[in-house]
Amino acid sequence: CIKTESAGSNVAVEKKSGSPPPKQRDFWVVDGEGYDFSKFVDRHPGGPGWFEPTVGRDISVLVYGYHKDPSMLEPLLKKYKMTKDDPDYEFCQYDNIKPKLGMPDFATPPGYDARKDVTKWDFKSKDTLLVAVQNVVKQPEFQKKVKWANFCFDFTCLMVCALYIINNLAFLFDIQVLPFEISTWASVPLYVFCRAAFGSFGHYYLHAKAPHPGFVLFDAGYGPTCATAVDAHCLIHHVYTHSDADVKNTLFCGMWALPPLWRPVGFTLNKLCMLISGTFFQLREISARISKFDMFMTKWYYVAFRGMLVAELFLAVYAGKTVPFLTQFFITLWYTIFLILSGHDFLYEDDEQDESLKSITDWGVYQVKTAYDFKLTGFKHFDMLLSAGLSSHRAHHIAPYQASGFANI
Repeated sequence: CIKTESAGSNVAVEKKSGSPPPKQRDFWVVDGEGYDFSKFVDRHPGGPGWFEPTVGRDISVLVYGYHKDPSMLEPLLKKYKMTKDDPDYEFCQYDNIKPKLGMPDFATPPGYDARKDVTKWDFKSKDTLLVAVQNVVKQPEFQKKVKWANFCFDFTCLMVCALYIINNLAFLFDIQVLPFEISTWASVPLYVFCRAAFGSFGHYYLHAKAPHPGFVLFDAGYGPTCATAVDAHCLIHHVYTHSDADVKNTLFCGMWALPPLWRPVGFTLNKLCMLISGTFFQLREISARISKFDMFMTKWYYVAFRGMLVAELFLAVYAGKTVPFLTQFFITLWYTIFLILSGHDFLYEDDEQDESLKSITDWGVYQVKTAYDFKLTGFKHFDMLLSAGLSSHRAHHIAPYQASGFANI
């Protein structure tokens, strides 16, 4: 027996395997009105993968915040807006969106209901920070700079991939490619750097047209996984930042059941088990839920990269380098977790500060106030690689459609 949430229901609906209930009409909500984008999904320029997870949700933020010129979408919205002549019009409205956004029960607080708890943003006003940023970004001269920044970002990704391969050859096979020797322990900081940089590239490729082959690099840091990040990161965290629906609030929820001193150990062992086998089982669950997304290509990229990460572990053990490999695993994992948690202040001790955020209706201002930029060396392009893409974190949150971290700088 599995639990699923259907639109229009306050509770999970139990269904026995083999006897599913009749499929309800797919719909999306924009500005409180129902839309049926079913015939547009496969023609979406950003790929179809953005629609399947958002069925039964209010996607107003995705419409206005994820496009540099939302005005170009007006003819599309007019075409797919449901009218009162449609027999399902009454059902496909805001009051029937998924109360839990289709997420597991543990991902939101008890009693959470998206229909009344989600902030209503002002996307109609032209005098907002969001519109001001979009007016700059869509200018032709700015777009030329963006294209060059994207090229440099992709080229840098290839260079880091080359460094990663060279380091792997030296560490796992004692094959020295460079004119100088990379010792076993010198490989450890190189691994940490490459994996942090991969986190940056994978982070932005997650936001690109799906499926982008580079999105699997998101897994290199051992903490998050790209198999769930398209929905959890791009469509939940960015849309519901700093709210009760933000998945980052429940990042460690399973660990709280352990005694305090055992939590770091438990979390580390959990991620080590996920590295070895857990994520492959997770992929089976995801592929069973997602039908319209190009799962064949996703599986190919994903399985190949995850297989490589597992092979590295076993090759390190075979080469007698278990300790240095687990050392880089531990440092990489916890550095990645530090980056994830440092990007936002999720637990305000100042209730007045937290309450002041609730009065903001400009989505752009809210993103800037709840996201933090990461500064380590002061050189933003290098910090971009060291921070999993967070050196221009505020710009990323207000312009999530940008294809690279360098473009945000």
